[in-house]
Amino acid sequence: MRTREEVYHQVRWDPRLDPARFVLGIRQRGAAPERMPLLSFLPGGEIPWHRILFVEADGEVVWDRATGVDRVGVSGAGHRRAPP
Repeated sequence: MRTREEVYHQVRWDPRLDPARFVLGIRQRGAAPERMPLLSFLPGGEIPWHRILFVEADGEVVWDRATGVDRVGVSGAGHRRAPP
């Protein structure tokens, strides 16, 4: 299973994927995870990597540390749509 950092960088730089369609699940103390658009996450910023619990694309969990799911780039979720 890839790390959070590897998944983040794949989503940001893989031309097949649309980063605007991805959401990060961020651990909050004593509360449900907060969802944050991937494009709002700043590596090295206020939120440390270890607080990222999962990654969703188009409402589908495509990476989840707890369950071992790692389907970024494999499932159709988060892929760029062809121009009209």
